Amino acid sequence: MARLKLSKASLQQERTKLKLYEKLLPSLELKRRQLAIELDKARKEYAATQLEVERLEARVGAELPMLAMTEIDLKGLVKMTAFDLEQENVVGVRLPLLKQVECQVAGAAHHAAGEPVREDPHPGDPEEHPAHPNLAG
Repeated sequence: MARLKLSKASLQQERTKLKLYEKLLPSLELKRRQLAIELDKARKEYAATQLEVERLEARVGAELPMLAMTEIDLKGLVKMTAFDLEQENVVGVRLPLLKQVECQVAGAAHHAAGEPVREDPHPGDPEEHPAHPNLAG
């Protein structure tokens, strides 16, 4: 611990520091509590997302058993091409925020702009597919 000088001037400096500390302590405590709340929210959101991922993996495994097979090497099937990382201000603290992730599927046809070619699952006249909301006229 630092050794204090025993003089009136140093006593006045320490009193000034104490007043400043007592003045700022409530706002710092509030900020700490707000950050703790945000941390708790983020942990709950992360847990919910993990549960959703597990649910989707089980669904994909049931619907597409080929993808559930561990013997098939799926490396290189999808490649991340770009991501958008921004900063978010949470209670005066700048935190990274992932806004968007762009992926490219190996072997997929692309337009010149880099967008994947989407094939119509129901080619032909839209009147032939009245049950499909995007194709009905």
